[in-house]
Amino acid sequence: MVWTPSDTGLPNPDFELIETLIIDPITPRTLYAGSGIGAVYKSTDGGNNWSDDINGLPSALVKVLVIDPVNPKILYAGIPGYGVFKKEFSGDFWLPASFGLNDPNVESLAIAPSNPQVLYAGTFGSGVFKTTDAGFNWTAVNNGLSDFNILSIAIDPTTPNTVYAATFNGVFKSTDGGANWNSINNEIPGTAISGTISNPLAIDPFIPDTLYSGTNGDGFYKSSNGGTNR
Repeated sequence: MVWTPSDTGLPNPDFELIETLIIDPITPRTLYAGSGIGAVYKSTDGGNNWSDDINGLPSALVKVLVIDPVNPKILYAGIPGYGVFKKEFSGDFWLPASFGLNDPNVESLAIAPSNPQVLYAGTFGSGVFKTTDAGFNWTAVNNGLSDFNILSIAIDPTTPNTVYAATFNGVFKSTDGGANWNSINNEIPGTAISGTISNPLAIDPFIPDTLYSGTNGDGFYKSSNGGTNR
């Protein structure tokens, strides 16, 4: 098996910087890609052809995309400098969804699989923000964090109050929906998580106590017990 180009419809495929890629959980031949030149692209044929989906978006880097696991016509985009944008219907406009999000420098987004009204936004400089009403209102949830540069967020799919945040100062864990955070860097030989990986923290969707983290110069690490140790 070899890899083949899958970029028909991209305006400049040789120069396109794709920051994020997501798949519709119900219709997996539908994909969305976020571009470093300020666009979202959509494919409905498994990536063979793409068209832009940019109505309402600012011309800025699209850092992260997430999709509602229950209603995949609802998407969210994190755009550093502009905050969070939301689109609720196929073909509709993207609209700002950042009320209460005091820092627009959004680097990461995560949506709770069991309750898509709940999302977390990680900012570069102001920590974690949370919404419980699908992006209409956000509040900061930073108690216990020692680093407010959030590179990645992961939510336990079976226990949605358990949330992980990756920072330059390592990984933090909350078991109460972000109200309080604790460092879980036992046995990681250098707490700096890589900022060059778009999503340096991942959780196993079937065994959620299993976490993977990319570090800054020390490779990848795995925990099989929710970050207690590797």
